[in-house]
Amino acid sequence: MIEISNKTSSMVKPAERTWSGKLPLSELDQTGVTGHIPTFYFYTQSPHDWTTILQTLKSSLSSILVHFYPLAGRLSPVAGGRLELDCNAAGVQFVEAYADNKLTDLDTFLPLPIYHQLIPSIDYQNTPHEEIPLLVLQVTRFVCGGFCLSLSMSHTVADGEGALHFTCEWARISRGELLESPPYLDRKVLRAGDPPRASSSFEHAESNPPPILIEQSDNEPEHEKKTKVRMLKLTATQVEKLKKKANNSWKREMSRGFTRYEVITAHIWRTACNVRNHKPEQPTALAIAMNVRSKMRPPLPREYFGNAVIDAIATGCSGEIVSKPLGYSSSKIREAIERVDDEHVNSVIDFLKGQEDLSKFRELKSRSNGGGFCGNPNLGVTSWLTLPIYGADFGWGKEVHMTPGTHDNDGDSLILHGEDGDGSLVVALCLQVRHMEDFQKLVYNKTSCMVKPADQTWSGKLALSELDQTGVTVHVPTMYFYRQSPEDWFDVLQTLKSSLSSTLVHFYPLAGRLSSVSGGRLELDCNAAGVQFVEAYADKKLTDLDTFLPSPIYHQLTPSIDYVSAPLEEIPLLVLQVTRFVCGGLSLGLSISHVVADGQSALHFVSEWARISRGESLESPPYLDRKVLRAGDPPRANSRLEHTEFDPPPILIDHSENESEHEKETDVTMLNLTATQVEKLRNKANNSWKSEMSHGFTRYEAITAHIWRTACKVRNHKPEQPTALAICIDVRGKMSPPLPRKYFGNAIINVIATGRSGEIVSKPLGYSSSKIRDAIEKVDDEHVNSVIDFLKGQEDLSKFRDLQPSSNDGHFYGNPNLGVISWLTLPLYGADFGWGKEIHMGPGTHDSDGDSLILHGKDGDGSLVVALCLQVRHMEDFQKVFYQDIDIE
Repeated sequence: MIEISNKTSSMVKPAERTWSGKLPLSELDQTGVTGHIPTFYFYTQSPHDWTTILQTLKSSLSSILVHFYPLAGRLSPVAGGRLELDCNAAGVQFVEAYADNKLTDLDTFLPLPIYHQLIPSIDYQNTPHEEIPLLVLQVTRFVCGGFCLSLSMSHTVADGEGALHFTCEWARISRGELLESPPYLDRKVLRAGDPPRASSSFEHAESNPPPILIEQSDNEPEHEKKTKVRMLKLTATQVEKLKKKANNSWKREMSRGFTRYEVITAHIWRTACNVRNHKPEQPTALAIAMNVRSKMRPPLPREYFGNAVIDAIATGCSGEIVSKPLGYSSSKIREAIERVDDEHVNSVIDFLKGQEDLSKFRELKSRSNGGGFCGNPNLGVTSWLTLPIYGADFGWGKEVHMTPGTHDNDGDSLILHGEDGDGSLVVALCLQVRHMEDFQKLVYNKTSCMVKPADQTWSGKLALSELDQTGVTVHVPTMYFYRQSPEDWFDVLQTLKSSLSSTLVHFYPLAGRLSSVSGGRLELDCNAAGVQFVEAYADKKLTDLDTFLPSPIYHQLTPSIDYVSAPLEEIPLLVLQVTRFVCGGLSLGLSISHVVADGQSALHFVSEWARISRGESLESPPYLDRKVLRAGDPPRANSRLEHTEFDPPPILIDHSENESEHEKETDVTMLNLTATQVEKLRNKANNSWKSEMSHGFTRYEAITAHIWRTACKVRNHKPEQPTALAICIDVRGKMSPPLPRKYFGNAIINVIATGRSGEIVSKPLGYSSSKIRDAIEKVDDEHVNSVIDFLKGQEDLSKFRDLQPSSNDGHFYGNPNLGVISWLTLPLYGADFGWGKEIHMGPGTHDSDGDSLILHGKDGDGSLVVALCLQVRHMEDFQKVFYQDIDIE
């Protein structure tokens, strides 16, 4: 909501005496939208004081009106439902206002209804034509020092080309320069005031009411439905893809390829028909606003000031628009456009001159809430691609943003250039709320390609270790968020793709695919098939992400993978998505198959990729030989140890299975622990349990014990309830000799600490800490090799892939159990790809009950963060008890 106060209004008149009299309007003036069309320019700040800004604007406005004097006049009705322009120098309305907001409160400058407060309102119903200014302006100052200049010009007096010509010349004079291009004011070139030459020689479907939905007698129900506005960006690459798609699918009798406007408009039309769920036989019309200045013979003067726009109509049936290729709907648009020539325009003028009452056509051509309705099942797409919409410098620099004004009629859309000058285009679109989400998904949301290693790499089948094949087999997501890149978006994407391709030469297993072999086992086919790279655009700001909690919304920031339907051999082992936000920020979401790499290896890859992206050389090549974990070897001996980590975890007493717990709604939170709180927990654990300890409890042991105790408390277990805690151990340093530091693969195993909830809760923190230590200290070279031998001895290894904690498949490590993973030794932060370090890094989707991570706080002050997922019914109590119990001695 924008809070506007202290509005003052005045009339600004031409600085000198101008021609006075009645000016005939052309028929194209009188059948366009008769309302005022708003445009907004936003400026961050001016070096001038506010009074100087206002005086400069008023003075230069007064000067420019000497040349554009029709704008200072008024309309008046004449016979036959016609209008004429009274050039009486009555002036334009100039409003000064103040907003109790910052520019950043405007929700990324979407052209929304709240913009009505940034432009003077006009009461068309109760105010006579003769009293309504043809140009109204408002300058609104924001509390941040920025301001908005909004202009609303009567469409009866000028079309978009004429309005922007006026704005450019006004800005030039405001800067202290001279007028460059005087307006051409004689409307006789469009036969204003002349009688018709002859009866119209064409049928003019553009003057007929547009189609309505089948089985409806009028469009009123559709007209009243709530709408939503979105600005959809298309990169230069996406625009070219659409052009190729249209041109390749429709090559019949074309002298030249389809234009950007034709293919994008066709794409919008097809997408709208698709998401509106029309019947196949539903008639649909597309209104195309045509600038006829160059269509006339001779062409109109370039600076013609008035309306030189007519609507061309493309029609079809929704079923054909959707089912036939993009070239089909593009060709319909081309045909409608190519019908417009000098003969056609003059026929339109003759047709309108022959009407007894011209007023009835003002509403039929309008996309406003009056008259004919261009919403569902229809559409209107206007091109601003040839208009000089950016760069309105009034003496304090160019605008930070320019946008069309209120834009809230279903089916109304504009195509304009992106502000970055990188070949991107923007579609400003209004649709019914019920259709908008599906439209955004279909119109362009994501583009995908495969990135392959830059050089030839080793090719063949690579044996996987048993630790690879019994981990979570799904992809594990990690998210990096960046405030902004100094490079343009195209360069960012090219840099990431090029450096990724180079990095894959060294990490070539990631570019391969998995395949199944006997015994429920897997092997890695190093075939350089590539990794999936997705470009996406989010209609949100980074600040909309709720403090970067790892929530289900993150599913939209990483590519989805269909494990059910897609053959294993076709699933990329690394999928990435780079998402650009409307604020200029971006996210990089990586999902790496846990079969190929654990967290240590995944972060090693990211670190080296970022280094190469910055233009540096590879620092630490990965160690790729999985023979160090006996990959492909037979078992040495039967496992001598008992491996309870592969047993099903406990279920709740009085339950026969865990399905009811599995289905309960979960919530995610990030719990911060200061360095002081971490030390309190360690001291509390150490002081309460001193029996036969060679060294004090670690941070991980004390914090994990605290999480376990708190979970048992708030879950309200019976005292005798069995509970298990899954602990993920990195064994690189546990082996003799240790594994190479940059071993690339899975070098983790799970150990299980068990107990009864009553004891975990009632006994001191040191008790549960000691249970965790006992489980961890079991892990040595002998234990790891025993695990490997145990797994090698299994006839079907696939049954163990689902037994991992945190997985939604197989056995369930939620209530009454828990899984706590430490990321404390991982190099999480500082992934600088050439535009600075991330502002946030975190795990991706994290929505399984009992799933938790411990990681360093990003400030490097000794604080830690617990990323935790619990059932909704337990979360609020957990957060209270978690912090309260830290201070209880």
